[in-house]
Amino acid sequence: MKKRFALFFALLLTLAAVGSGTADLRKNLISPENMHILVDDSFFVNIIDLRSKEKYDEGHIPQAANFPLRELKSMIQDIIDEGFSVLTSQIIVYGETEQEGIDGAEILVSFGFTNVWRLESMDVWGGVLISTEDEMRPLNGLDTIDLNGNHVDESLLTGHKLTLVNIWATYYPPCQEEIAALGRLAREFESQGVQIVGLLSNVVGATFEPDPEVLSAARGMMESADANYVNLVPSKDIYIKIIGQITAIPTSFFVDETGMIIGRAYPGAYSYDEWKAYIQETLHQLK
Repeated sequence: MKKRFALFFALLLTLAAVGSGTADLRKNLISPENMHILVDDSFFVNIIDLRSKEKYDEGHIPQAANFPLRELKSMIQDIIDEGFSVLTSQIIVYGETEQEGIDGAEILVSFGFTNVWRLESMDVWGGVLISTEDEMRPLNGLDTIDLNGNHVDESLLTGHKLTLVNIWATYYPPCQEEIAALGRLAREFESQGVQIVGLLSNVVGATFEPDPEVLSAARGMMESADANYVNLVPSKDIYIKIIGQITAIPTSFFVDETGMIIGRAYPGAYSYDEWKAYIQETLHQLK
């Protein structure tokens, strides 16, 4: 799942607590304290890490996307060429040094972005960092419940060489059609060590308390579709690491038994025949 797209096409971030504007980029700072609040409490935060890919991979601020300073102009140009035009998106940048942050902010402003903020430098963060390898295992540390209130942890993956995670919502009709196909595939591929896991995107709000009506609707949809695979209620951690990084509902991806993402993400709904081919193709990659 590519963070560079999630970064710009997610919900727009509101920095009401710290103001707005780009009149003086040397003063347009966000404090480490406010940065921590945003990272801890927001599902969608537009953060750009300007450091090299090597340093980013070693450890970066959660939810940050890597736009190395030397490649920033070309990467932003590519995104704008693809049709992105919401230049009021509020973005936070940080580099290894303060000057890197200033240089990166100036490039964004030169493209027309009007709400660009800087964390002074990586040194002032002082919080948790996440490695790219850890991000490639988004189900690690899984600790949540399923639609029936049963506890689920990362042992969910044990004994399954391939898991297809399907992020869906009760309000979107194509999801129900896809669920029926996935239920059939879950039965057919069980003997090959493949399982399907649903992740219900619209069942929790800001408090992360499951909505009983949505739970009931989801259970009814699964029963109507004759699909009996596990469906997860997202914890805050899973919401940030997975749902907060996608740009379409439904979206699906594969992981192996260790939780490592295999291949690409699959935005949109697919038919039984399409999913069967994708499962077989991904199984072949594991050989």
